[in-house]
Amino acid sequence: MRCSAVLLPVACGQTYPAGKITAVVDVLPGTSCKAHPLISYDVSKWTNGVVGYDSPQAIYGNDDLSDIMKVHEWAQTLESGTYVVDGPDPLMYVCAFSPSEGYPPLFKQWHMCGCCYQLNALNASNFIGYCEDSTGVCESMCTVTASGTQADRHYHIHVGKETAVVV
Repeated sequence: MRCSAVLLPVACGQTYPAGKITAVVDVLPGTSCKAHPLISYDVSKWTNGVVGYDSPQAIYGNDDLSDIMKVHEWAQTLESGTYVVDGPDPLMYVCAFSPSEGYPPLFKQWHMCGCCYQLNALNASNFIGYCEDSTGVCESMCTVTASGTQADRHYHIHVGKETAVVV
């Protein structure tokens, strides 16, 4: 098994510095991804299923990764709100993608969007590269700003509006 800090941070022996992580997720009303000229997906239809140790969840985290069973499961889609983990080994994921076309594909061009970050007390890591559509890496629909210290790190995650079709 190849060890991946994205998928199994605990199994990989990955640890993160102690601290408090506050994530303010701001989903603008009307945010959607235009998958095809006739098909658009509102952000409420985006899900994860790919990144992290609790991938059915879009927003989740732990205060202490050594106790993986005490996961905070806040949302299965991207929802505006304030989310906090605080402990000796904290980690949080904010991650969801628009639906894939499925198999077999009906369209030659299918556009996907997403917002996918792993947050710890030091930094935010972008994992949009774990999503690919018919043209390559999915379009990132969010920006992240960080402030504060390692002991009290704040992230503001801004999820944007509708995108254009890439043909």
